[in-house]
Amino acid sequence: MNKLFLSLGVLTLVLCATMASADLFWGAGSPGFGSSNPNPVLFQLDTFTGTVGTSFQYSTWNYIFDATCGPNDTLYVVHNTVSDVYNFNLARVDALTGSVLSDTPVK
Repeated sequence: MNKLFLSLGVLTLVLCATMASADLFWGAGSPGFGSSNPNPVLFQLDTFTGTVGTSFQYSTWNYIFDATCGPNDTLYVVHNTVSDVYNFNLARVDALTGSVLSDTPVK
């Protein structure tokens, strides 16, 4: 009887470990560096369904190099601007509305 319970316990652990879990992933898409009409986007991808739920486009940014999710629905984005493609900025973006909360040059 103990072997049956032990076998069922191990089987349960194996099944739980192999179950897929859904997650929301924030990413960025940018056209080629220095493009004449860049308009890069931030997007939220549901990894379970493979669908893009939310996306924000930024016409004054040239290229998004990295985006990461922070606490309190805040995204931190490293980008450059159309007017200055050689320097980087660190922007804090509201993940619910897409509005830029702060945009600080990093030199």
